[in-house]
Amino acid sequence: MNSNVQIVFRKSAPVYGGNRTQEVILRQIGNIFFKLPHFLKKKLRQIADMTVPIAHFLKPYVDGKVPQISSTSIERAVALDNRVQLELSNGDRIIADHVIVATGFIINFDKLPFLDTELKSAIVRETGSIEYPRLNEHFESSISGLYFAGPLSSRSHGPTFRFILGLGKTSKTIINSIRRR
Repeated sequence: MNSNVQIVFRKSAPVYGGNRTQEVILRQIGNIFFKLPHFLKKKLRQIADMTVPIAHFLKPYVDGKVPQISSTSIERAVALDNRVQLELSNGDRIIADHVIVATGFIINFDKLPFLDTELKSAIVRETGSIEYPRLNEHFESSISGLYFAGPLSSRSHGPTFRFILGLGKTSKTIINSIRRR
């Protein structure tokens, strides 16, 4: 099965970030972030929010192999039977079978459609960031047995956990917490 893939992005070029050494540093930050005082967490998050690159290990899979359209945004998407037509800011149109949108969305816990409104209101929120649940050292919310991983854990545990890089520690920590019960 063949597929034709294109990447459309707003920036003038993809921003691949980091290297192996920086990954190690991010992991180490992930190990201590939870215990840092609120003001220091806030400062580290601000720095991380300004520099959200694409993981460097993806570069060899993409550069020179996948066509890229830079400095462009999607202005409109129109359904065409079982396909989608994208109208781009540069005037181009793309017709696609599938579209994956990675928009850099803003996290908002209250907009999770699969959690009951009453349950959401019972969960304690992170100080200064009501869009995020406050998690303990085991990634568990104030509701016993309800854990969060990925971007929703990043306010409590740090920017490392917004990415695949933090997944190993997150999964091991949650599994060990469940086992202890």
